[in-house]
Amino acid sequence: MKKRANGEGSVYQRKRDGKWIAAIGKRDGSRKTLCFATQREALAAKNAAVVARDQGKLFVTDPSLRDNLSTWVEETIRPTRGIRTYLAYEQDIRLHILPMLGHLHLAQLTVRHLQQLYQHRRAAGAATSSIARLHEVLHHALRDAVRWELVVRNVADQLDPPHRRQEERLVLTPEQLGQLLSVVKGNRLEALYVLVCTTGMREGELLGLRWSDVDLAARSLLVQRTLGSIPKQGFVSTPPKTASSQRRLTLTELAIRALILHRERQEEEQRRAGPGWQEQNLVFCTRKGTPLSAGHLLYQHFRQLLVTAGLPQVTFHDLRHSVATMLLA
Repeated sequence: MKKRANGEGSVYQRKRDGKWIAAIGKRDGSRKTLCFATQREALAAKNAAVVARDQGKLFVTDPSLRDNLSTWVEETIRPTRGIRTYLAYEQDIRLHILPMLGHLHLAQLTVRHLQQLYQHRRAAGAATSSIARLHEVLHHALRDAVRWELVVRNVADQLDPPHRRQEERLVLTPEQLGQLLSVVKGNRLEALYVLVCTTGMREGELLGLRWSDVDLAARSLLVQRTLGSIPKQGFVSTPPKTASSQRRLTLTELAIRALILHRERQEEEQRRAGPGWQEQNLVFCTRKGTPLSAGHLLYQHFRQLLVTAGLPQVTFHDLRHSVATMLLA
């Protein structure tokens, strides 16, 4: 039997559970061991670790997937992405990825683990688009881990992502948008719907709009923040999604009239609330001046309006695309 060279590392099967162990000596004199289900996976990891060690990229620290993803989503995604993206990533990691894979060390993660995760979610009835998003999250996190030299390869590269089914987006016709505005007339949030139907503003941009952003005399408003809610932290205001999202919009005559009526209505609500009013300069707020939650807007207001108007159950974001389609027509 050929003798191994010094520093070559070793692969052996552990007797108590049949797992395959890849072992390699580090430059600091300690020994790094990783556990795998198959001999093939252990050999591949051992060989990659030898190359990484010889290149000075095999670190003494070996973070768990739980620690890595939890830190990554808070320190990398949250400061650089929109609130919606951060919340989607955080929820996918916390609810779906960590319960199955959180116990693994980062370097132990294999293609087999990802396949098992996706199969588990598929068996639980998850949509293909949801599984594809899990793959997107893991691929992004592992790509950064490779860049930071925490691991030597991105195992998600070796797995084809679940195919997203191309779904046709629902949009409302100009007549249907007019029907929606007719139904919402006189409602305390009428101006919100007028703005989305005439400017295409995003939900978070509308919820974060302040009166100081609105210049009725100049017939314009400035979009410079978005407002969202983060679990256990409450409402958070952040810059718009992209640099181009910070923009000045021209107001139509319909929007100006709606905003004037809305401000009068809000001033009356403030008088009624008395000392209970919490001034935050928000254009769209609760009857006490506090921020409106997206959940309230979507589930308790918008969907009911669609039912009353006899319109398709489009998403609030679809209104934005409806306006874009109408402007391009």
